Amino acid sequence: MKVSLKAKVSTSVALIVITVSAISTYFFISATNRSIEKNQLVRGDALSYSFAKAAEDGLKAENLDLIRRASNIVYMEDVTLVQVYSTAWGTVDAYPLQKLNTPPHPEAIKHFKNSNAPLYKKINGTYDFYRPIIFKANKYSTEVSIGFVRLTLSSASMQKELEMAVLTNIAASAVITFIIIATINLLINRFVLNPVTMLQQSVLKFKNGEAPEPVPIDSNDEIGELIGAFKQMEDEIRKKIADLERFYDMAVGREVKMKELKKEVENLKAEILSYKK
Repeated sequence: MKVSLKAKVSTSVALIVITVSAISTYFFISATNRSIEKNQLVRGDALSYSFAKAAEDGLKAENLDLIRRASNIVYMEDVTLVQVYSTAWGTVDAYPLQKLNTPPHPEAIKHFKNSNAPLYKKINGTYDFYRPIIFKANKYSTEVSIGFVRLTLSSASMQKELEMAVLTNIAASAVITFIIIATINLLINRFVLNPVTMLQQSVLKFKNGEAPEPVPIDSNDEIGELIGAFKQMEDEIRKKIADLERFYDMAVGREVKMKELKKEVENLKAEILSYKK
């Protein structure tokens, strides 16, 4: 099956633009995912810090109703679990309460034996943030870690935000891709394919002996040079054809004259013979 140049060019342009758009969309999704995850980590770190401070103040005041003290954090939509662990007493408080005996990550227990730095773990689409509870009797005493808090954030809201960003980007990319493809095809048709098509039609007419329509030269680029070269070739061929026709006419005329002259000579010979008799 013969495929036209216009179809080949249009298909190639569409494939290139779609490929570039797909690659840019992939990088956008990756960058957006990293950005959203970074914001999630910053938010979880801030919430776990506030929760640890509330637990610290509660333990200092010997008030074990720690969840109530941090209710503004505990009841947030994406907070799925909060726990307070004491080095001496184990789990002190939790929300939801039925998860009071849910053990922390083994790495967290090991971590806080030797460090007071915060820790986070990403497990099964959730983010576990751990932060130590620091006790200081007075401003002169040494800080002592008396336990740690655990705050778990769901990634559902993050996934929704990512999905919304992805859908928006895909829709925008589709529109932009369509506009780019249409614009590039329009420009290619205007400056490349249309002149080449007109030149092709002129060549076919010239080949069939018809008078081709003149192809305008609208540019000084390679296409314009090609059209100009074809016009020059056409003029030279027409000139040679005209010269051949003129030479043919001359040759035919000479042949006719030779025949007439031969006939006159024969007539003259016949008259001479008749006089001799």
